[in-house]
Amino acid sequence: MTAEAFSSVLEPKLLTKWFPQITNVEHLEGMPYGKGSKQKLVLNLKEDQIEIDSEIEDINPYKSFTITFKNHNFTGTLEMFFNQTGRTTLVTSKTSIVGNNIFFRAMYALSKPVFESEYDLAFLRYKKVVEA
Repeated sequence: MTAEAFSSVLEPKLLTKWFPQITNVEHLEGMPYGKGSKQKLVLNLKEDQIEIDSEIEDINPYKSFTITFKNHNFTGTLEMFFNQTGRTTLVTSKTSIVGNNIFFRAMYALSKPVFESEYDLAFLRYKKVVEA
């Protein structure tokens, strides 16, 4: 189960199933899914299309990874940890997002409950993808 949980985050076809706002993942450089690899994510958020550059900062296959996300508005980090006990995998994630200027820092600070709610929904979909 840990392999499925791990690949559901990094594999673009599975990623878009639980994070449907992502409409495209373009590999830019480095070994795919390897430390230092870079991707461009395209997200559709209502009427806006947002491009985000991502980089795998650290990866320990089937155990953990850290990915940074950046665009002109913000810088974010996603850390995920996978711990298998028997047939059960416990997935723990930590996210952070910081605006790149005073306006966006304030906006993200005030919008924290909205982001938390969106992440909760995304990870409920993630659970369904992994268990399918």
